[in-house]
Amino acid sequence: MAFISENEQFFETADNKDFTKDIEMQMIVNSLPGQDKEMIELKKLGFSSWEIGKIQGVSASAIRTRMQGIRNRLDKVFHK
Repeated sequence: MAFISENEQFFETADNKDFTKDIEMQMIVNSLPGQDKEMIELKKLGFSSWEIGKIQGVSASAIRTRMQGIRNRLDKVFHK
């Protein structure tokens, strides 16, 4: 039987798997181009697509399209 350290056990719990996904997601968001990163941060703060569009000088439709593209990329990363 192999020895598992406390640190390894810590990273094997369900809560920590979610924590790892959160870290991976933040790393992906941090790697996005400036406007996309700003868009995600504003969305997390509760801004609507219309409000984000006004801030970034594009339509709400453009914001929704860009958000969908980011969701698709994240889906590929997390559902390999």
